[in-house]
Amino acid sequence: MKLVLKNKQEIQIESMNNAHSLGGFKNKNGNALDYDSIINLYVGQNESFTSVKAKVSEEGNNIGFILKRGNEKRDFEGWKIDVITEELSDTSKTIVIKLAKI
Repeated sequence: MKLVLKNKQEIQIESMNNAHSLGGFKNKNGNALDYDSIINLYVGQNESFTSVKAKVSEEGNNIGFILKRGNEKRDFEGWKIDVITEELSDTSKTIVIKLAKI
């Protein structure tokens, strides 16, 4: 899969998951969290944290992107890249892009 940013740069994505709340959980503003309130994208091993951060940091690239998987496309209109994290261990690294509704 590839995350295609507004300026057509691509980030290789290994997997993703949608998180939704059950039981009336609320965010810090007191609004109910609903389905797809958070999406995590797990970046491919061929990408570095620095390169992902640089691609997303360009003006306007944190909104208006598309996820491509073969011939399928998913438009993320109304979403933003909220956080990029890197988790390191002795044997691996995982870069996670967290999306949130605008």
